[in-house]
Amino acid sequence: MRNFILLVVLLLTSCVSTQQNKMMLTNTSIGDMPIGVGKEISLADIKQYFPLYTVSHKIASGDSPDYHLYVLSSQEGEVLVSFISYINQPDGYKNSRVKLDEIIVHSSKIQDQFGVTPNMAINQALAKRNNVKFGAGHTNNYLGNDKIWYMFSVNQLHGTQVTKAMAVAVNPNIESITWPNPRWN
Repeated sequence: MRNFILLVVLLLTSCVSTQQNKMMLTNTSIGDMPIGVGKEISLADIKQYFPLYTVSHKIASGDSPDYHLYVLSSQEGEVLVSFISYINQPDGYKNSRVKLDEIIVHSSKIQDQFGVTPNMAINQALAKRNNVKFGAGHTNNYLGNDKIWYMFSVNQLHGTQVTKAMAVAVNPNIESITWPNPRWN
């Protein structure tokens, strides 16, 4: 009986590990969850699509309007993905269902549809994707097109001080992957 219980625990651990390693961001989904700008989401929705993960919610603020921030974390506490919905109306603070505006992938455990992950060097990402656009955010830079963007910084330089040639020469690591636009940092 003891061996049977051990076998069941090992099988469950293997299944959980396998499921946690399969998550992928595409233009239209993250894992099994369909995504689209303006698609309604809630804490319950995210938990339903990612039952093996921890999901939290809070109201956050920054240079932008306040926003609903849903954070998907591993059982070990690693932040994997953030879902953002900006609050544009005074009654938006109390809504439990909100419209999806942005997704940020933080963890190298999650890849995009091209096989790119956070912490990957940008030259590796460029080898996997062509026809990417280069640009500057508030304090960082980005590469990407369509709905998948790679955020990175070059030697503590302000984003507008960096050219694509400089970025390729320095070859920094991707800090995060954003959807559907480059994140304004």
